[in-house]
Amino acid sequence: MKLRFVATVALLSLAVALLGACGSSGSASEDESAATQPSNQAEQDDQPEAEAAQSAEEEEQPVSACLEAPPSKTKFTVLAVDKYGFGEFKPKKLEVPAGKKITILYKNESPAIHDFVIDSLECDSGKVDKATVTFTAPSKPTEFRCTIHDFMTGKLIPVG
Repeated sequence: MKLRFVATVALLSLAVALLGACGSSGSASEDESAATQPSNQAEQDDQPEAEAAQSAEEEEQPVSACLEAPPSKTKFTVLAVDKYGFGEFKPKKLEVPAGKKITILYKNESPAIHDFVIDSLECDSGKVDKATVTFTAPSKPTEFRCTIHDFMTGKLIPVG
């Protein structure tokens, strides 16, 4: 019984020693070398607030010009929804007046992240829950899609 206890203690000691070594990525000389080199943390902590504010502003800027255009009177709604666990657009086909300025109200009603993109018109909603995009409707059938889920597509069908 005493032998079993000693073996268990020895095994546990070995396990602790091995787990302690897991965090080490190199030899003792590498660790000593890293300890003597100056840290960049102070430099990172001293980043001016203006740079941080500028970074935040850049992230908030619209993804494409179709987001900045004023809305038109001709409006359509496109929803991103879940159907049987897969995302899809509703409607999948949208008849639009060819050559006219239109606005599409995009809304993500799915728990998944989606976007609304029309590559040929350089229109991208960004990965948002809702967006309003305004552009001149194409004169030929044009695909819209979700860049995250390549099976999510739809079509703008020009009429008139």
